Amino acid sequence: MDSFNTSISAGGPDFPGNAFLSSSDTHALTGGLFGGQIGYNWQAGNWVFGGEFDWDWSGQQNTSTKAAQNLGGVGAAASLTDSDKINSIGTLRARLGWANAGWLWYVTGGVAWAEVNDTFTGSTTNPLVALNGTSVSFSQTKSGGTVGAGVETRLWGGWSTKLEYLYANLGSTDRAFTRTNGLGDFATLTSNHSVSDHMVRFGLNYRFWQ
Repeated sequence: MDSFNTSISAGGPDFPGNAFLSSSDTHALTGGLFGGQIGYNWQAGNWVFGGEFDWDWSGQQNTSTKAAQNLGGVGAAASLTDSDKINSIGTLRARLGWANAGWLWYVTGGVAWAEVNDTFTGSTTNPLVALNGTSVSFSQTKSGGTVGAGVETRLWGGWSTKLEYLYANLGSTDRAFTRTNGLGDFATLTSNHSVSDHMVRFGLNYRFWQ
């Protein structure tokens, strides 16, 4: 889930302090995950204690376009396309569970980090606005907390399978860039993103020590 606020302002001889596009949006970044994990568990009675580290390639992404008309009364239109993607995500978590009859029900929590990419593309119908034809990308590693729960069951030998849900809050990012043209006009974009991730994951595990 990605919540963000964006604003574009233009200035210079033709656009003296013209703030012409400001909006907010929330959308889901959808896509798949694929990766691996390592961990260790120990058991006391029915209680199971452990820790896990995992890393996943991510295809979660979405694109949003915002538009404005008659900008600052000059009759121009503008659009801003924002393409967001989580390229990868990892977690380091503790796990507490209850084992009974070959099933393990558990809760988990810890830290998460992800590589987040944003690409902004702007266009206007007024060639004086320096934003026209601009495309810029940002990439940043964000970190935060994660919590979740799941269930794991034995298959055969040392193999088991699990199904779990994780929620990760990855904090916020602030972006800004300015473009100018040969006439002394400029356009500035500012954006603030709050990024969180809801993950449902299926896993296959092998216990090396029986």
